[in-house]
Amino acid sequence: MRIERRLCVALLVVVLPIAFCICGCSKKDTPAHVMDKYQELKAGLDDDRLGESIAALEEFGESYKRYDVSDLARQEIERLQALVPGRFVQAQGLARDGEFERAHEMLKDLAQNFAGTDDGKQAADYLKYGFAALWSKSLLADGKPEQAEKLLQDLDRGNMDADQQKAYDSLLDSISLARNSRDMQDKQVALAGCRALRQTLRLYYSMNKELPASVSLDDPELKLMTHPQIRDGLSAIENYERTDTGFVLTAVSKDGGTRFRVTENGEEEIE
Repeated sequence: MRIERRLCVALLVVVLPIAFCICGCSKKDTPAHVMDKYQELKAGLDDDRLGESIAALEEFGESYKRYDVSDLARQEIERLQALVPGRFVQAQGLARDGEFERAHEMLKDLAQNFAGTDDGKQAADYLKYGFAALWSKSLLADGKPEQAEKLLQDLDRGNMDADQQKAYDSLLDSISLARNSRDMQDKQVALAGCRALRQTLRLYYSMNKELPASVSLDDPELKLMTHPQIRDGLSAIENYERTDTGFVLTAVSKDGGTRFRVTENGEEEIE
């Protein structure tokens, strides 16, 4: 009898804690307002920023761990974590296709939030120079040397190896040459516009025996914008004056970066 009683006590010692855990430790059903929060969170997740998305899910899961919605959050975290392998190759492909903004976000995410993975290490190395070099060359091809130069200048040259530093300096030289060539070409186009403007005013004088009271690109009488050289070379005409011997005005290049003093006798750049 004593043996049986002892067995019953032993069984109670083992069974009661298990039963208590089953009843008391199980997660509760998720309230509607909490489920709404999860759905809102999930809808706002960005697969291009896996690290941020995972961190947001982890924070949510911790805040509502007593509810079974935390299991859904954990499943979503596992789905996102499974996207990391191969992520670098995907970002690199986007860059080659010209989707630089999106590729940059993905590469930064990998380098910052998955630094211990192969993809994270590759992304960090690519961001030192290779990615910016590719983007810079694309901007240069589009005729945007200033943007291409700024992109490179934002890099930390000290993080590059010797080969990357050499390529970096060479690319900056190429950008400088392209910018100077473009500026010279733009100046020549603007000068052609100045000459065409001067000739137009001289023709007006020969026909009317006087110069116009005012001059602007949108003047309906002069119709300067119908002249291709003026239209392509100049963005504004300023400070027009009639003089005893002719006229003087300031012509502004198309990009607004250069001004020219134009008279009846010629044109010269204003330093």
